[in-house]
Amino acid sequence: MNNSNVKKGTNLEDIQEMNRSLLLKLIRKYRICTRAQLAKETGLKQASITKIIASLIELGIVQEVGVVDGEKGRRSIGISINNHLYKFIGVKLSRKSFSIGVYDLFGEEYKFKSEKIDMLTGATVTLNKMKTAVQELMSEYEDVAAIGIAIPGPFLKTKGKIAIITELPGWENIDIKVEFDKTFRIPVFVEHDANAAALAEWWFSENHFEHGVMVNLLAGEGVGAGIIIDGQLFAGSQGMAGEVGHMSIDYNGRKCSCGSYGCLEKYCTTYVLIKETKENLKKYPESILNDDADLTAERIFEAMEFGDELAVEMVKLMGQYMGYGIVNIANVYNPNWVIISETMSRGGEVLIHSIHETVRPRLLASVYENISIQITEFANDSILYGAAAIAADNFLKSPNRYL
Repeated sequence: MNNSNVKKGTNLEDIQEMNRSLLLKLIRKYRICTRAQLAKETGLKQASITKIIASLIELGIVQEVGVVDGEKGRRSIGISINNHLYKFIGVKLSRKSFSIGVYDLFGEEYKFKSEKIDMLTGATVTLNKMKTAVQELMSEYEDVAAIGIAIPGPFLKTKGKIAIITELPGWENIDIKVEFDKTFRIPVFVEHDANAAALAEWWFSENHFEHGVMVNLLAGEGVGAGIIIDGQLFAGSQGMAGEVGHMSIDYNGRKCSCGSYGCLEKYCTTYVLIKETKENLKKYPESILNDDADLTAERIFEAMEFGDELAVEMVKLMGQYMGYGIVNIANVYNPNWVIISETMSRGGEVLIHSIHETVRPRLLASVYENISIQITEFANDSILYGAAAIAADNFLKSPNRYL
């Protein structure tokens, strides 16, 4: 009998992990809360909450912090995260550089370092530099519990390998987790960069997405999406869900290195923004961007903020293309929130307005009215924060496995 199509049940252990993760999210959200608050917020039985909290206290992850005021003037014992017990290292690999940071459970950054990548040296050299940089940080911070690595994709999570990185060849045959596991004795978790950014929004953002569907649209050097449904990452059968950068918005469109045509990634990345701007410089002789010999995405966004007409029009164009992608995303996932992150989020309200102008007439009114399209709250790199969140989330779901 072929069991490939038989639906698998949810194990008790899986349910416990989900509940533990949700409780920790809420405790972080409120900083200090009571068991009664957790029961009210989650709908879990008091006995279940008491059991989970007791196990977390035993592991030292949460702690009781004295008596606090509860509902109707009742005094209850407060619960908080033991924030100083563990730290987590986040690693971000991109097409031009890699970055590493040390973070706690509240997202406070203790250390950051970044190094440019020379594509001519090859993937193995870059991998070894990444490991050396992590070792240096671990020698400074002995309380690191886990490492999270965010990588561009498409990422075949079931095989642990990158299918392809446009503009950065040589990584297709490297299993980054296996290579890091050879060097480090603490748990290592690898995730697609868009999923990492989505988890950063879920973990650390002031917005709270406990319930519903959130899509984090990552648009920088590449394009991808991370999808979180009721607090859980949606990975797909191979871990490649959300690979919207290779979703075609024009089947007769631009040729992509993946072999297809009209991929979204060919229309709204920083590379495209720079290319389109350079091609239109002569049409806007008054633009301050004509003075830039080495044009960058950051410079274009700065010019947009000063009201430069060329820069504004180019960001609007990126928003239009991005909007086409969001229409497809909305029709597939019916999200409550779409968060724009990475470098293209610098487009701010100009970008968002253009996206809405594109999306509004192309969606059913009921679907459009249900979506909140926002710019990320992260002033710094959400992918790097997300890499640390990947480490923390996986570690805290099952701390007994690693302690």
